[in-house]
Amino acid sequence: MASALIRSILASVALVVLASLVVGCTAPAETGPVTTITPVVTVSVPATTVTLVPTASPNSAQFAGAKMLNVLSVAKNWDADADTDGIAIYPALVNEDNVMISWQGEVLPVDIEIYTTRMDENQGYKFVKDKVVYTGRGYLTHWEQAQMLYGKGKGIPVAFEEMSVPNGVRYGETLATVHLPDGRTFAGKGLATPLTP
Repeated sequence: MASALIRSILASVALVVLASLVVGCTAPAETGPVTTITPVVTVSVPATTVTLVPTASPNSAQFAGAKMLNVLSVAKNWDADADTDGIAIYPALVNEDNVMISWQGEVLPVDIEIYTTRMDENQGYKFVKDKVVYTGRGYLTHWEQAQMLYGKGKGIPVAFEEMSVPNGVRYGETLATVHLPDGRTFAGKGLATPLTP
């Protein structure tokens, strides 16, 4: 039924587009005065609600054990000189025992926000988020990409030049949100994120 409704809506849209093209046409100047045609187009759409429900992929079962997200951000050098070029963000999905879960065959979107931090005396002198210096999206293609240990994962790179860091600020905080194929999201914070080389 939903596909018939979609076909009906598309046919109605096509009629509206065709009618607007006809109205927009004018005769060449040498044939005489231009006559304006005002068409009346009535589009009738049945009162049906279509709800799109995300369906889990066949690989979703491998994420069943995910309970939280650990985030680590470290300075990285990815060219030939000795200077660090940016940071690599490692958002690792872990189970209830804080053990990283392994997965493959999916591409997971990761929303990334990086902030400066400030000490808030009203909250017991804790560091709190201050100014946004970067927002973007990265992708994880395999669980080992988020594994910093043993040099297996490359993480999600963010160059220092992509950040808008105020002068004198060296460290901040990373907030990463991973979107799973089954519709769940997991967010985690990485503290002491390097913001400058």
